[in-house]
Amino acid sequence: MQDVHAGLTIGGILAQTARRFPEKTALIFEGCSLTYRQLDEQSNRLAHGLISIGAARRTKAALLSRNCAEWALAHFAVAKSGATLVPVNYLLVEREIEYVLGNAEAQLLLVSPEFLDLALKLRARLPRLDKIILLQGPAPANCVALSDLMPRETVPAPRVAVSELDDYTIMYTSGTTGRPKGVVSSHRSRVHVAFQGITDYRMGGEHVCALPLPLFHMGGLNTCFVAHILAGATVVLLKKFDAAELLGAIERNRVSFAFLAPSPLISLIECPAFALTDTSSLQW
Repeated sequence: MQDVHAGLTIGGILAQTARRFPEKTALIFEGCSLTYRQLDEQSNRLAHGLISIGAARRTKAALLSRNCAEWALAHFAVAKSGATLVPVNYLLVEREIEYVLGNAEAQLLLVSPEFLDLALKLRARLPRLDKIILLQGPAPANCVALSDLMPRETVPAPRVAVSELDDYTIMYTSGTTGRPKGVVSSHRSRVHVAFQGITDYRMGGEHVCALPLPLFHMGGLNTCFVAHILAGATVVLLKKFDAAELLGAIERNRVSFAFLAPSPLISLIECPAFALTDTSSLQW
């Protein structure tokens, strides 16, 4: 049987959708939005910036942050640079985060201001960790601001030969019975997960998808976010799960799809605001 998406990479998914729906809203976060064209162009610019400070094939770029627009942007930029993304669970304690960064041999760390002090402390103990990129705001002298890495002019995607068989992410298990284990996934494997998601949930470009799941987890990143982008849907990204905030986002954005585990779903239904919220747009 012919593989209809042979050769497709994660960065290629965004570029493909941007060609199909350039002016459609791709991402909404805390009242700000990006079209598919803007998300694709900005990720191209950031990919060039990351390459200029060392991102390349077999380079590990870790990402430590709560959900935000910059997380989504950096994710695609790392994929286009050829580097491997290491999403870090920000709920881990310091020694666990140190272990993940060290075990992955991360050379770059993209971090939100909330975790900058921790990142600087860990860099002193991790000789391979070379560059810290601050996702928002001006960076201190020993770091790089994400905005400073992005050329002002529009640039094409980097001329990097990223293969579908290249490493896309290293995601770490929870380490409940021992130390976390790094699970390496190729572009090809997660492209398949995205296609499975849009098939299983009959997802299309008409959908508006609320995403309160953490992007450091495969469920939030691949089952939902990348699948939504592949479908050409609009992603309403939340910083974290909060029942009242999610209900507000559903009503305000006419959300049609929200992927939730049983416990958050119960919290949503039991939230006092539930009875007062228009959820009629929800299909899934």
